[in-house]
Amino acid sequence: MKGKDIQNFTQRQLQVLPHILATSTYEEAARRASISSKQIYKWLQDPLFRKELSKKRTEAYNQAIFILKTSSLKAVETLSSLLVDKDPRIRLSAADKILSHTLRGVEYLGFEERLSEVESRIDQAIKIK
Repeated sequence: MKGKDIQNFTQRQLQVLPHILATSTYEEAARRASISSKQIYKWLQDPLFRKELSKKRTEAYNQAIFILKTSSLKAVETLSSLLVDKDPRIRLSAADKILSHTLRGVEYLGFEERLSEVESRIDQAIKIK
C-alpha cells in the first residue's frame, strides 16, 4: 500500500489492525480494541483497509516463518546432541526423528524440483504458441 493510502486511515483503524491479527475473531478484536464488531465489518468493506490488513497478515506470517527457521537449527542441534545420550531409548527416538524429518525434507526438495520443471515446461509451451 502506498504511504498516502495509509494516511487516509483513522487512528482507530490503525489501532485495530494488531488486534485483528492477534485474535481469532473480529468480535474478540473489537472487544480488545474497545470498538464494536460492526465497525470492523464496516471497515472490511473498504478495499484499502482489507489490503492493509492483508499486508499486515503477510508481514506477521513472514516474521513467524523467520523465527521458525532460526529455531529449526537449534532443534536440529538438540536432536543431534541426543544421539550420544546414555539412554538407548533417547538415542533411538532422536535418530528416528532425524531420519523421519530428513526424509520429509528430501521429498519436499524433490517435489520442488519437479514442480519447477513442470512450470518451466508450461512456460516454454506457452511461448511456442
